[in-house]
Amino acid sequence: MEQENNDIVGGFPKLLRVEEVQKVLRCCPQTVYNLFDRGLLRGPKMKPRRILASSLKAFIEEMNEPAAPTASPAKEPEPMVLPAPKVKRFANSRVALPFPGRNALPKP
Repeated sequence: MEQENNDIVGGFPKLLRVEEVQKVLRCCPQTVYNLFDRGLLRGPKMKPRRILASSLKAFIEEMNEPAAPTASPAKEPEPMVLPAPKVKRFANSRVALPFPGRNALPKP
C-alpha cells in the first residue's frame, strides 16, 4: 500500500495557523512569528501567517538532531588568576592629626 502524506491535502501543501504551530512547539505566538521572519519556518508571505507543515516537521527534526562532534577534544579551562588587590598607601597624606607631642595645634 502507498503511504499517505499528511503534508499535502488536495494536491496543495498543508498550511498551519500560528496557533497550531504554537501548540506543537509549546511557545508563544511571537516566537513563531520570529522563527518565520528569521527563515527557520517557511510559508507564503501573507497575513495572517501560515506555516508549511513540512517546514515545521523539518524544523523539529533539525532541533532534535544530536550536536555534531567537534574536531578537537574539549580542553579543560585554565584556572582563573586574579590580580593582587591594590593597597592604598597613606605616606603622602597631607592630613595632620593632633597626637600628643606631635602635630599639636598651637594654643592661643
